[in-house]
Amino acid sequence: LGILVVTAVLMLLMACVNVAALLVARAKARQREIGVRLAIGASRARVIRQLLTESVLLSACGGILGLLLAYWGAPTLLSLIAGNRQTTQLDAGPDGVVLAFAAAVSLATGVLFGLAPAIRAAREDLAPQLKEAGRSAPQRGRWGRALVGLQIALSVVLLFGAGLFVRTLRNLDGQHL
Repeated sequence: LGILVVTAVLMLLMACVNVAALLVARAKARQREIGVRLAIGASRARVIRQLLTESVLLSACGGILGLLLAYWGAPTLLSLIAGNRQTTQLDAGPDGVVLAFAAAVSLATGVLFGLAPAIRAAREDLAPQLKEAGRSAPQRGRWGRALVGLQIALSVVLLFGAGLFVRTLRNLDGQHL
């Protein structure tokens, strides 16, 4: 179970890095819009608050979807694990602690990974944002390259860990205790 928990945490971390990369890309693509909002009088705090609200709402929707998947997927997984054996007495449905943890992680993901791109987008100079009207897709900066590298590293670790986990489960299934 410890290996399963570590695998789940690594998957959660990888999902958070994916969300961060998407939020950075979205903020970069919306630079012109943010520049226009700031130019017509919106305060930087209001722009940051709007972008932060969007990211928290996005992470809350993801958390709710994950909880629904866990609620409906737990009985299916238990039936797959049990196979032809008798029914198991294990209750794997989410409880109050799991719900609180999922809500806290969803909120923290939205705030932490939404705040940095929001502040960065609101701090940049207005003139270059407004001048690049017809430019193609924005170039990936230092943070974008770092996030991609982190995603690749986490994917490799998770892939090897999943392979070792499946191998361990097959070995345990072959043991007759």
